[in-house]
Amino acid sequence: MKVSVIVALYNVKDYADECIESLIKQTYKDLEIILVDDGSKDETSAIVDKWAAQDDRIKPIHQANGGLSAARNTGMKVATGDCIAFIDGDDSVKPEYFEVLVKNMESTRADIAGVGRYENVPGEDTFKYFSMVDSLTVYDDPRDYMYDIYSDKDKRFFQSGIVVWGKIYKKEIWDGIEFPVGRNNEDSWVFPKIMTRCHKIAISPDQLYFYRKRSGSIMSNVNEKLVFSKIDSWMSQIDFWRKSKDSRAEELLSIVEKYICHYIYINAEYMKSDYGKKLKPEYKAMVSHILKTKYLSFKTKIKYLTFARTSKVFN
Repeated sequence: MKVSVIVALYNVKDYADECIESLIKQTYKDLEIILVDDGSKDETSAIVDKWAAQDDRIKPIHQANGGLSAARNTGMKVATGDCIAFIDGDDSVKPEYFEVLVKNMESTRADIAGVGRYENVPGEDTFKYFSMVDSLTVYDDPRDYMYDIYSDKDKRFFQSGIVVWGKIYKKEIWDGIEFPVGRNNEDSWVFPKIMTRCHKIAISPDQLYFYRKRSGSIMSNVNEKLVFSKIDSWMSQIDFWRKSKDSRAEELLSIVEKYICHYIYINAEYMKSDYGKKLKPEYKAMVSHILKTKYLSFKTKIKYLTFARTSKVFN
């Protein structure tokens, strides 16, 4: 089973060698390594070419800067593997990463296989480790997996679950799906589309993906732009479930609404803007649905009747 590994790189000269070397040294060898240099202005481009000259599994691509989504989309267009994987250019993986993922995918006949992650603590020489599960867990109904993500089951699912890295995917489930160019929170936009196309998901506790946290990265500092882009991405999921004919759409819609309304509530300071004025009717409609649905608890409904009612968030 050949895996096409799509690596988006932009101005990551300090980390690109570590990322690419971690792929070269994989114990699983049947890899197609697609390095997409997204218009880097530093030495990243030269690093890509250096490694391409050393390993014929590498496909180097240089393109004008279009953002992470554009780089990933380019990689998918040229991928020839049976499976697809995504790695960010400042991250890396342990040597057994793909061996474990492929083994789990094949043994469980899953369409998606994922593992745990670890990450650095900025400013410290320490690491944090995260696993969504305690042992290899197979979801025969991907909607159960989505529910665990949306509800952040055991307070350990959310971040690792919704991102596209840390997993391999059967290539066919991506047919016709692209990441939204010009948007942040790219993974959130495609999450329900991908999940509803697969039949089985296998998640392992092995902490094999290194997610690098950088103080200067797009996602590290909360600001108005980041808050609005995250809300937009989650409203796209709201729209997806509102239109869905799935038998569990109502249940999943309710839990997504609970999440995004909470996020809006804790970021109410940004809701006095023009963006907030446009969002207010949507928030009001979501709270109304939260109060009516049978899938959320009475305690949750009381919260949105008191602390998080529309008049308090958008005052």
